[in-house]
Amino acid sequence: MHRPSDPPDQPRRRPVMAGRDGITSGHANVRLAVGLAHTVPGAELTVRRTDGGELVAANRPDADVDLCSLRRLVIGTVGASTADRWIEVVRVGGSVAQTEDGLWASDGPEPRRWFATMLRQERVIDLLREIDTADIGDDGIEVVLKPDACLGLTAVAISADGPHLIDRLDELARRAHAACLVDELIWSARAAVHRVDPPRGRTTPVDLNDATKGENP
Repeated sequence: MHRPSDPPDQPRRRPVMAGRDGITSGHANVRLAVGLAHTVPGAELTVRRTDGGELVAANRPDADVDLCSLRRLVIGTVGASTADRWIEVVRVGGSVAQTEDGLWASDGPEPRRWFATMLRQERVIDLLREIDTADIGDDGIEVVLKPDACLGLTAVAISADGPHLIDRLDELARRAHAACLVDELIWSARAAVHRVDPPRGRTTPVDLNDATKGENP
């Protein structure tokens, strides 16, 4: 399929920097991490503040703050870029680990990979349709999109039917993530002249061969 000629609506952001210490500060990066943690079951974030202190954000009684409260806090700073004034690094934990590729990963009977992008849901679907999977196939792989209108992002979950498909899962997730990052970079220079409308919608499964929309409650 051909690449659409019109640029997508999106804000500027720098790519998530995923090093050994975690996700570096930067308001867009914090938004992506918090939005993804709020989406991924069992995910936790350790936030290192600029004053040297740390807090754990998780949906468990002994956490310093729950993920819904942290999400509301970040939503309140969208456009103000204040979150990165007190957040230095965000580390991912709980049910997931962060890979060197910037993906979030969990293994088990149904392994999954996650990432978040500032691209609109419709643009992500277009990019997924364009991914060439002829060399590895995509049987046994499911992709689900979940937009977060308040944070202005789309979370992408890619899962496999079993551990025997881990290599296929990892490669497809890397290609999907890379496609979104490249698309963001291509249009970042033009983003300032386009009005940004927050993505809307609910959880959307995607067929890599024929990316049609569907909705789950």
